[in-house]
Amino acid sequence: MTPWPFDKKALKITIYYIAFGALWIIGSDHLVSFIIQDREVTFAIGLVKGILFVLLSGLIIGILVFYHRGKITRSNKMIDTMQRRYQILFEKTPVPMWVYSIDTFEFLEVNEAAEKQYGYTRKEFLEMTTLEIRSVSERLKLRETVETPGFKEYGYSGVWQHQRKNGEIIYVDIESNYLKYDGRDCRLVLATNITEIIKSKEEMEALASQLNNFVYRASHDLRGPLARIIGLSNLLIKDPDPDLSMKYKKMVHDSALLMDKMLKRLLTVNALKDYEPQLCNIELKKFVENIADEVKQSNQCETFPVEVDIPFDLFLKADPKILTLALENVLDNCIKFRNKEKESSAYIKGRLINGELHLEVRDNGIGIETDVRERIFDLFYMGAVESQGSGLGLFIARKALEKQSGALCLKENLQDETVFELILPESKQESPTDHHLDDFHISYQGGY
Repeated sequence: MTPWPFDKKALKITIYYIAFGALWIIGSDHLVSFIIQDREVTFAIGLVKGILFVLLSGLIIGILVFYHRGKITRSNKMIDTMQRRYQILFEKTPVPMWVYSIDTFEFLEVNEAAEKQYGYTRKEFLEMTTLEIRSVSERLKLRETVETPGFKEYGYSGVWQHQRKNGEIIYVDIESNYLKYDGRDCRLVLATNITEIIKSKEEMEALASQLNNFVYRASHDLRGPLARIIGLSNLLIKDPDPDLSMKYKKMVHDSALLMDKMLKRLLTVNALKDYEPQLCNIELKKFVENIADEVKQSNQCETFPVEVDIPFDLFLKADPKILTLALENVLDNCIKFRNKEKESSAYIKGRLINGELHLEVRDNGIGIETDVRERIFDLFYMGAVESQGSGLGLFIARKALEKQSGALCLKENLQDETVFELILPESKQESPTDHHLDDFHISYQGGY
């Protein structure tokens, strides 16, 4: 049973009224009996006195009640103002917030930032539970957390995975506190989206791992030719036979070239990190034919057929360095991994589709094993025993295209045919000066 409410102000008014009434009755009766002895007159005066008492006491009570109601009204207005301010602060806070029931996990209140972060409307939220924005494993984790002793205290809950309405997984940093809301045990939650921070951390760790691998592989691949050069130099010093000396000199020369090629490729990888594209108009068919001829000469495979199917009037505004690096390395693959048991060839088809260059490079070589397809663009990865290179070719090709928002992908990999697709958006930006192709020439590095 609810106890009768105790109001100090109401008690004061009652006491004032009793005191005034007692003083009026006792005091006025004594005064009248002292002055007037006539009963009829005394009765009449008593009647008037009673009427005056009622009027005066009513007036006093009215004044006190009016004064008290005024204070109550002002207090209520102040409370309403504070409630509106706190409601605005809750709704407009840029950090997603909500209140949920500890017993049922129902959402009882959410702010606008939560609606934007998760994609649900307030109405949808209030028909859901906080379990519905989590994966199954996270739901179990939340139930265990709620049952943990001391959960009612304020606390930092750590990083959680939440799910948006569109299914996207995000990482959120959770802080929460216990409160009573509409008489229910609830939790006020602040959920800061730290997805970008988590992704940046993962990228940093991947880069660190890639850098360690880069340093290890670079030093390993450079030490091989260097060790051969040292060994051959010792033989040259010790062996007087001129025929053998010439053979050793050629081997030293070949090792030095291999080492130089490796260094140039490593420098290319490093230079790509900070390279800013320089745009000019490219006559695509002639450009591709020149690159194909250079790659064939570098591989001493001038008879390797390369058909270029590109319209004569196709011009592209792009960076020639980027396109050269990408196409050279892909064509080098076609030649390095040709099938020597049959007549191998390559076919290059280029078209401009919706402002993007789509360049298909098709060959009928040995193909790429299915189990290595996902790794062929990785740094230093060599997916075939025939590979005699550094494992940098396709990595450089893809990174180069990405510098101009392009892409390189393995489009098809059939038994007798491999198709790479180079995609490069045509830039609308005008180049500051008109460049000739020779200004951007890159000497072919060779090797997969």
